[in-house]
Amino acid sequence: MYQMFVYGKKYGCRKVALVYPKTDEFNKSLQYEFDKQLLLTCFPFDVTKPECGVRKIIENLKNRVWSNKAEKEKKNQCVSIYATSG
Repeated sequence: MYQMFVYGKKYGCRKVALVYPKTDEFNKSLQYEFDKQLLLTCFPFDVTKPECGVRKIIENLKNRVWSNKAEKEKKNQCVSIYATSG
């Protein structure tokens, strides 16, 4: 999470996304607001079904992170996906 915070601040992002392997405890998307200017959304990725997982994450990004059309067009609006193996 610290890397996402630093990335978001360095590049002036308002939203960042983290893709992390799905577990029994981490099986639903969650959001964390670092401060009023930076929002992190974490997406669980099912490594046993990668094709379905990628489609689901892309849909979540479209619906949740990029849901506001006007927001998409703002300067300094960026979304970064940092995938990790755990």
